[in-house]
Amino acid sequence: MKLQGRSRNWVTNLSLYKKISYSSFVIVGLLTIFSLSMYMNTTRVFSNLLYKESANSLSFIAKNITAQLQVIDQSTELLVVTQNLQSNLSKNYTSLSSFEQNHLKKTVEDQLYTYFYSNKFIDSITMITENYTICTGNSVLQENQEYQNEMILAARANRGKEVWYPSYEKDGTILLVRSVLKVENLDLSELGTLIVRINFDDILTLAMNSYDYLSSDCPLLIYTDTTIFHDASSNTSDLSALSASLNQPYSILHIDGAETFCVTRKMKDPDWIYTLLVPYNTIFQTINTSLLTFVVLLALLAFIIQFISDLMIRKVTLHFHNLSRKMEVLRHGDTDAVDVHYDYSTRQDEIGLLHQNFDSMLHDFKHLTLDNYAKQLLIKDTQLKALRQQINPHFLYNTLDSINWRAKALRDNDTSVMVESLGKLLRYALNEQGDLVTLQEELLIAEHYINIQKIRFGDRLNYICETCEPFHSSLVPKMSIQPLLENAIKYGVEHLVVPGCIHLQIKGSLEELTILVTNDGSEIPTNILELLQTGAYHTAGFGIGLQNIDSRIKLLFGEKYGLTFHSKNEVTTVTMNLPNQTEPERKNELVTEKEIFPC
Repeated sequence: MKLQGRSRNWVTNLSLYKKISYSSFVIVGLLTIFSLSMYMNTTRVFSNLLYKESANSLSFIAKNITAQLQVIDQSTELLVVTQNLQSNLSKNYTSLSSFEQNHLKKTVEDQLYTYFYSNKFIDSITMITENYTICTGNSVLQENQEYQNEMILAARANRGKEVWYPSYEKDGTILLVRSVLKVENLDLSELGTLIVRINFDDILTLAMNSYDYLSSDCPLLIYTDTTIFHDASSNTSDLSALSASLNQPYSILHIDGAETFCVTRKMKDPDWIYTLLVPYNTIFQTINTSLLTFVVLLALLAFIIQFISDLMIRKVTLHFHNLSRKMEVLRHGDTDAVDVHYDYSTRQDEIGLLHQNFDSMLHDFKHLTLDNYAKQLLIKDTQLKALRQQINPHFLYNTLDSINWRAKALRDNDTSVMVESLGKLLRYALNEQGDLVTLQEELLIAEHYINIQKIRFGDRLNYICETCEPFHSSLVPKMSIQPLLENAIKYGVEHLVVPGCIHLQIKGSLEELTILVTNDGSEIPTNILELLQTGAYHTAGFGIGLQNIDSRIKLLFGEKYGLTFHSKNEVTTVTMNLPNQTEPERKNELVTEKEIFPC
């Protein structure tokens, strides 16, 4: 009993890190032993060896087949551009006599026969022109007219590049189809279509001679995404399962009730997919037995680990649950200690220290709360009195309104207009109505700002506003137009000794809204925002407002919207691009003001 008690105390007082470390060590050790002894000695060994051998064989076969096809392809490419063949195909056949026509066809046939004789894998060569068809070799063109037309159209679309087609009329052969183009003076007109029948079985047999075991037991499938060029097994007509395995080095497929090891390789020129299918029944049975054993042992091991882990987790989480109860009580304002029916004062591990520190903190917090309560009341009272002394914005509005009426009484119209416009500008700027406002509101504020500037500059400022009433309900960022007008005046009109003009235009469509502000008397770089951001361009104040507007637009609507700039001949245009968005009509004192724009 004493030994058992000492062991329990030793485990209890271990640090949490050591508890987790020891548990992880045991779990990882057990899993590693069983995983390496069962899984590594079955699936990995057999699959990797089989994959390497099959992949090497398939790579060699695919390269040999591709090399033979490339030789034929290159030869036909040279054939169709030979001067004699080009000359004979270019002659006006209908203008020749019967004797001359027969002589011409005989000449073309002799040229094709010479090429046919030069390669042992060619069964026949067919030349199809508008006026005649010539076929030479061991066989004639057996495909039906519909299939021939399909091949001819595909060759014409490729403009001289080869097109590969399977032969559905003769097993073991494929067709190379190429359009013959007139190369003289780069005319590139259509002279005819060359169709070469290739004995693919002979090419495949030659490539697989070094791998006798593959010829009968291991079918080879060659295909594109939609076309089968060679299928040595009647069980592989459905390419969907094979296509799913193309992104893996190898895969195991269920074909005709048997497990098959599938290795795939993609080749270029032509773009074909070579798939080697190796019977996998015997290997699969061995792996299946090993896998079943592994799963049973792993399940038993997982149950034991889960049982032990559950006991440990319950012990640990109980103490964290107690700590959580203490925090929950404190969160609700109760600073009295909570009885959790456990003495943490004697524990030396992290859990014991955590509870001890929390209890100590709770004790100190209780005293600090009582000591600072009176001070906090005094501070709050002082803040309240300070708030009462602040100037109310309404006091400012009322004062400006009083000045306005005083100016009207004195018939000082300029002062009245400036004070009234300034009051509405201040009210609009301080009004917390959100980031987006209607275009009508922005145009109204812009008009108040221009009223002030007209009094300031007099005849030196000409302002033109072209707007479209259907867009007045569109949403724009608040205080986005007025800063553009301010920059146009500050860096354009203000420096002119002659009258300057500011032109505000509103354009748009159902999807987008465009606002243009044009002024004369200044020029800026078109990439001003990028220069300001990188520090390559420095101005005294100019650019900060523009960067702010552009950033707000991008945050609200996305990167495709914002500001763009154009300058030429001392005329600068700033364009604001926005999405054309609207919302239900809102009640706002600025909107309901009945004011008429001069534009």
